[in-house]
Amino acid sequence: MFELAQVLLAAATPAAGGLIGWGTNFLAVQMLFEPLERRGLGPLGWQGVIPAQAEVMAHGCADLLLERLVDPAELGARLDAGEAARLLEPAFQDAAADALERALARRHPRMWRALPSAVRLRLLERARAAVPGQVEGVLREVARDLTTTLDLRRLIVEAFRADRALLGELFRRCGAAEFRFVILTGLVCGFLLGLLQLLAWVTVGQPAWLFPLVGALTGGATNWLALWLVFAPVEAVQLGPWRVRGLFLERQAEVSAAYAAFFAERVLSAPRLIAALPLDELGAEVEARSARQLERWGRGASPALRLALRAWGGEALRGEVSASIGAIVPELPPLLEPYLEERLELERTLRERLEALSPREFVSVLRPVFQAEEWKLTAIGAALGAAAGGLQATLLLLA
Repeated sequence: MFELAQVLLAAATPAAGGLIGWGTNFLAVQMLFEPLERRGLGPLGWQGVIPAQAEVMAHGCADLLLERLVDPAELGARLDAGEAARLLEPAFQDAAADALERALARRHPRMWRALPSAVRLRLLERARAAVPGQVEGVLREVARDLTTTLDLRRLIVEAFRADRALLGELFRRCGAAEFRFVILTGLVCGFLLGLLQLLAWVTVGQPAWLFPLVGALTGGATNWLALWLVFAPVEAVQLGPWRVRGLFLERQAEVSAAYAAFFAERVLSAPRLIAALPLDELGAEVEARSARQLERWGRGASPALRLALRAWGGEALRGEVSASIGAIVPELPPLLEPYLEERLELERTLRERLEALSPREFVSVLRPVFQAEEWKLTAIGAALGAAAGGLQATLLLLA
């Protein structure tokens, strides 16, 4: 009875090796992403590799994008200030007319009601006509010096700093096939090592202590081998009829598309780009330009209108109207979002330039995630494998 149990346990060694390899690699992959915050006591605590390295990796992503893929000055050159201003000017014109009407109706209600409709409409149209050109001038300055107006590096780093899960999402998207490969490699290599262990059992026998040793070898070696095969060889190598290259590099076009889509949707999307602009400062600039334009309009008006404007509180009235024009700047981003997405073509730019990277440059997209803590993942795989081997040896001795 005991001998039969021992034979069954020994025969199950390859399956156990496969389960150990699969389980240790599966846990190692999960430990890349979880937990987001450090848990545990002292040196026994753990935080996911990616969340723990979020700050460093975020700066690495910013370096890759801004040094190799995207030039902020080039993005600014793609923007047509006149076209963007035409999208926004109706809103500014409405704000100017509404502000003038409210101000006169409040300051001089009887006079405003007594004015003929044609005169009131002409006044409001003159206020609307004072706006064109001011918005375009501000937008042209923004596009001309986008590197100063918009800090893309800070935008990228703060996006990942604010949401530690975001970086994990990026690498899950780009490395999904590689992570599946790492786990599957653990299963296959663990099974093969288990066969060797069974062969040793049948031919020369093996002491119980060998199970934890083989388990540690299975867990550690399969982790290391799987990670190595993802990225190596960097340059394609011909092995007989097979052309061999790192799995990640074989998927350069696919990974480039996923990486580009992620940044265009989650990090450098049109809403995030606009939100990062100094909208209050831009509003103040629009207000100042509008006030100067309204002043010129007043000086060029007919003598009767100049007298009327002065009687209505010319300077205060001008300040109220221009302030209303500047105040709507933070409310206008939704009008610009489709325009920015169409003109910047950020996703296409990122995808094409990632695809054009050399193999060694492309490896740097995902390799740092593993490289920073590779020894830890290998050690964890070995420790988990040793524990599983110890359990296997205990069951064998009890059988």
